[in-house]
Amino acid sequence: MKQKTMWEKIERASKAPDLRLTHTMIAQAAIRIADAEGLQGVTLRRLASELEVATMAIYRYVSSKEDILELMVDAVQPQIKPRKGVVNWRDVVSELACDLRASMKRHEWIGELPPRARLALTPRRFAAIESVLSSLDGQDLTVDSMMLIVETVSAYASGVTASEIARKQLIGSAGLPGAAGLRKALGPQMAWLLNTGQYPTYERYVRDAKDRDREDARFRAGLEFILGGVSASLKI
Repeated sequence: MKQKTMWEKIERASKAPDLRLTHTMIAQAAIRIADAEGLQGVTLRRLASELEVATMAIYRYVSSKEDILELMVDAVQPQIKPRKGVVNWRDVVSELACDLRASMKRHEWIGELPPRARLALTPRRFAAIESVLSSLDGQDLTVDSMMLIVETVSAYASGVTASEIARKQLIGSAGLPGAAGLRKALGPQMAWLLNTGQYPTYERYVRDAKDRDREDARFRAGLEFILGGVSASLKI
């Protein structure tokens, strides 16, 4: 007999009346814990305490911490707004990228997820991808090209946001006064590297850059570079 996935079980359970505990409640409680304490704080015992239930009660809904992480991943996925009429694919792809970034900044533990949870196949993840793919459908693209656009933009959003979070965490852990404080702390190392004379173009960036601390503007500009490249390369 084929083993039912957790999502099949959830669909069946959602039709049952008078549920005192639900998968949604478990996911939201786990997210609260992870937001406050990191992923290491998400244990079945800690979750039971947060929900004020017995630990064994949670086992009726999930079989392991991996299941809990999958519920959490699903809950923080982008929810692309439905559109009527003609859909501009760039608007939908941009919304995916911006929502991914916002979710990662709101829940920094996303960057710490183990491989299974990071790649979990969940309904909301599929719904977000479907929204982007359907906005690209009809552009005379192969399905491979359509998915590659999704993956490229997602990788850009995740990579840039991970760097932004790392800077924020470094500034916080070192007690530095913002980005300017970080540059000052790294000043001696930066000066030594630039004084070797091997990095003249980078030195010009350090001297002349005006947008280095404008994270939102830099993110949007980089996203436009990617979308412009996609448009030019695929003629869409």
